[in-house]
Amino acid sequence: MSKVVLAAKRMHFNKIIQNSENKIKSTWKIINEEKGKFKDNQNMKFLRINNKTIFNQEAMANTLNNYFLSVADSLCKDFKADDNNMTPLHYLQNNLTKPDNKMKWKYVTMYELEQTIKSLNSKNSHGYDGILNKIIKLSLPFIISPLTYICNEILKAGIFPDRLKYALVKPIFKKGNKHDTSNYRPISLLTSFSKIIEKLMFNRLVSHLDKNKVFFQGTIWIQATVLN
Repeated sequence: MSKVVLAAKRMHFNKIIQNSENKIKSTWKIINEEKGKFKDNQNMKFLRINNKTIFNQEAMANTLNNYFLSVADSLCKDFKADDNNMTPLHYLQNNLTKPDNKMKWKYVTMYELEQTIKSLNSKNSHGYDGILNKIIKLSLPFIISPLTYICNEILKAGIFPDRLKYALVKPIFKKGNKHDTSNYRPISLLTSFSKIIEKLMFNRLVSHLDKNKVFFQGTIWIQATVLN
């Protein structure tokens, strides 16, 4: 009887792995389940702030948001330019001032947009709009033309739409006390359309920097002879 059960389980697991888009992830999930390893429930029931317990969900969300913002602000303050160490922004301002360094936009073609969309990961995660990458890929033949026009209008105007800047921020538990805000890190879930524009812009930016020899063996190469 045990051999029959094992054979049935093996067939069941093989079917799950074969039908999975991420076979490695599915394999490890099965292994961990068989070993009795399950992820702890990360849902927070309350937070402890200054010896006070917070149960209200909205107050907890605002507390985590304020904490994540404070961490970002402190990192920005630590990253300041001095006489011997310029920030990347100061470097670019000082070394990309020649007329021939002016960035020229390359319009998006339907082929480029199609390849960009196909390069997106087919995950179940999504932004606030609830549109999965899978849906965009399946709808590609019907939206490729108007989406190409929209992308070109965005590049032409030089304005990234505000609605594409919105993100769902989720706190991910690291380790330690689950009721301490410092033991969480944020992840931002952007919309798929935001990622598409970012990829198109990234390709143009890298092409421009490479053409003007700003990159050199993975590091920034200073074009100016000597900085006075």
